Amino acid sequence: MHPEYGGPGYGNRPPRRPVGRLARLRLAVLRGWRRWRRYEGEMRYDPARRERSAMIVIGAATAVVLLAVVVMFVLASQSHPAPARAGALITASPTPTASPTPAASPTPTATPSPTASPTPTVPAGGAVRALHSGLCVAPRGDSRDAGARLVQRACDGDPAQGFRLIAVPGAERTYQLVDELSGRCVDVSGASTADGAAVIQWDCTGHQNQLFALREVPGLTGSAQLVAAHSGKCLDVVGVSTVAGAEIQQWSCHPPETEATMRNQSWLLTSG
Repeated sequence: MHPEYGGPGYGNRPPRRPVGRLARLRLAVLRGWRRWRRYEGEMRYDPARRERSAMIVIGAATAVVLLAVVVMFVLASQSHPAPARAGALITASPTPTASPTPAASPTPTATPSPTASPTPTVPAGGAVRALHSGLCVAPRGDSRDAGARLVQRACDGDPAQGFRLIAVPGAERTYQLVDELSGRCVDVSGASTADGAAVIQWDCTGHQNQLFALREVPGLTGSAQLVAAHSGKCLDVVGVSTVAGAEIQQWSCHPPETEATMRNQSWLLTSG
């Protein structure tokens, strides 16, 4: 027997040379080719086996196609979500549980308050009439000039006797008195704080000597004293005169009991 196949001298044959990578790759390809040729020959003479192999290939191809269709459908549904249908498919948000309403505490019985004296209604504009004489305030001679003295005269509805009451923000029942004819404000001349200071009309500045608070006079329903904001003194008809043309001045405010008799510091504000 040849030494290469185990014959005499087999154990003494020289070792094989190591096979390189390229040679191993070539050998593997050659073996694979031989196996394929052998398989092809078997398939050629075995129709049942050939048919079975064809079915396996067709089934595998069908599975791959179905898998591809499923994947495409899933991707399409994720990128274009279907709108929710109306009705039962729309999930209603849960209705919050109402917290129990606490029992109402019993309403205390209100104690009757003493009847307050009526507060005179302040019109937006109108005549300012002296309570003691029944005459109305106006600039002397219906003048439109700044510095014209205010006097009392017969009430006849003349525009010079009309005054607009402009409320002062932040000051309770405090107003500017603006003459309708001249557009000027009632003013204590020179911002004087002295008794007897003249009351005139002047360009409206908003200074304290043009601001007057309405203070109720107890016992004289519907009338009010006009108290200058800068001095705390009242508008007053000189000498408690009842004569037309008597001048208006600033004077210390009478106490209620004195004013109840004199009334030359009490004014009725009549709309119109």
